[in-house]
Amino acid sequence: MDTSALTSFVGAGNGSVTTWYDQSGNGRNATTTILIRQPQIVSSGTILTLNGKPRMNANAQYLVFTGYGSTTFNTFSVINAISVSSINGYGGYLMNISNGNNGFKIVSYDASTWFSEFIPYSGTTEQMTNARRRSAVKSIPTGQYLESWVYNNSAAQLYENNTSITVSSNVLSGWGNSEICAIGSMEFGGNYGGQFGHQEHIIYTSDQTSNLSGINSNI
Repeated sequence: MDTSALTSFVGAGNGSVTTWYDQSGNGRNATTTILIRQPQIVSSGTILTLNGKPRMNANAQYLVFTGYGSTTFNTFSVINAISVSSINGYGGYLMNISNGNNGFKIVSYDASTWFSEFIPYSGTTEQMTNARRRSAVKSIPTGQYLESWVYNNSAAQLYENNTSITVSSNVLSGWGNSEICAIGSMEFGGNYGGQFGHQEHIIYTSDQTSNLSGINSNI
């Protein structure tokens, strides 16, 4: 990231992200043209950072991307929890926001407690009954943090900083192909909440179980 060019462009003001460019070569850029949805990256002329690296601050904001069509995928996310600004107490940082019962949310703030969990999502309503996998311990500290999910159609496993974390035995249902996805901050019921700092997201549409430790270590 060319931080000098960024600060030169923004000057002493605030800067927001309109496009997070996909580095895979597939052109799956995450973007929005709606000003109030654009996450912040510069505050009063200073780039927001976490552990010395730039971060994007999503506080009731998100960027949309498309192009995924697999029910098997692995996600690797370098994030941190900044604060909670929720009405119902559910904050998601990575989501499928398609209509119909084929969406999902990877959620970290749930019912006034930091957890990590998958929740099937219809675009406006979470499918909460017997249809999510929740970590058994509190998750997502305020510092820089790597969260990895391995999801293979109906089973999910969570890794926090390359350590396997026990999740509930609930079997997810209603998961179809990803269509419209988002990164940022979205709350229960399609509203917004759970303020997150974002630094890196890697998404595979194939099973990376055999490579998982290596990917985590590389990140």
